[in-house]
Amino acid sequence: MKKRSLKKSKSGQKKQEDLIKNDIIEPEEIIKEEEYNEEEEKLSEDGEFVNKEVRDSLKIYFDEIRNEKILTAKEEKKLITKAQKGDRLAREKVIKSNLKLVVKIAKQYSYFGIQLIDLIEEGNMGLMKAIEKFKPYMGFRFSTYATWWIKQSINRAIANQKNTIRIPIHILEIYHKYLKYIEKELRQKNLYPTKEEIAKKLKIDPLKLDEILNIVKIPKSLDMEYENEESDSGRTLKDIIENTAFDKPDENFLNKERKEKILELLSNLKPKEQQVIIYRFGLKDDTVLTLEEIGKILNLTRERVRQIEITAIKKLKSLLRNSDLQT
Repeated sequence: MKKRSLKKSKSGQKKQEDLIKNDIIEPEEIIKEEEYNEEEEKLSEDGEFVNKEVRDSLKIYFDEIRNEKILTAKEEKKLITKAQKGDRLAREKVIKSNLKLVVKIAKQYSYFGIQLIDLIEEGNMGLMKAIEKFKPYMGFRFSTYATWWIKQSINRAIANQKNTIRIPIHILEIYHKYLKYIEKELRQKNLYPTKEEIAKKLKIDPLKLDEILNIVKIPKSLDMEYENEESDSGRTLKDIIENTAFDKPDENFLNKERKEKILELLSNLKPKEQQVIIYRFGLKDDTVLTLEEIGKILNLTRERVRQIEITAIKKLKSLLRNSDLQT
């Protein structure tokens, strides 16, 4: 009987290890203090946080967790064991020491249309679940194990928003990996990967990837209030889409006849301008990204991406006019 129990335990451990092997975050990778300073600076300029109450809440939250000490492996093992036996102080200490981890993960999902502070709250729920479920004998740090639960909690919140089109969690995970891969290739090679390359990396069929992108790009809630720009405060996505064709690239600027010419002229633009135009008009693989998605990839605010787009289009229009005069 004991042998069978031991075998089952090892099997369960292996399953957990397989489950989270792609989500490893070591303690030293958790947001450092200088990154918190950068985040606080961004709050005043990033269009996502024009709501003053949200901005103030995040600043207070960052201040509270900034100096929380990250536990050693020995400390977390001891405290989690106590927490699982009902020690509230031990549980609170484990939670506080991992709040920076939650913020780091929550930031990765900011392009899904949910306020960062809400994503953090959902991530904290996953963190608490991880404390309940963690088994020290698994052989890895708590941060590695907690990462999976935090992501699960955030993904479920995204998929189950009220008044939204429900999107399966596994679809959201693939989309998340899709954006992360593009970001990595741009950072390391300064090249935008083709759809085929991305599909190969994700180990899915390119047509399946197309389906997933179409699903995720559907507006999550047409009745959700839009707060990215003060002038639109209080208006819903439905209002903006109907009245201003919100977040759509300039269709008058790009047509089939111009596409080849524009590709030729891109070399006249700055690297970042080239990238924004390629993403916005799907010049490489017909995948059109929103300002927010591009901002995530290029590590820029939505407003900054919009400014770069406007500048780049002006330059291209001028180049096109000169080109037309010469022909």
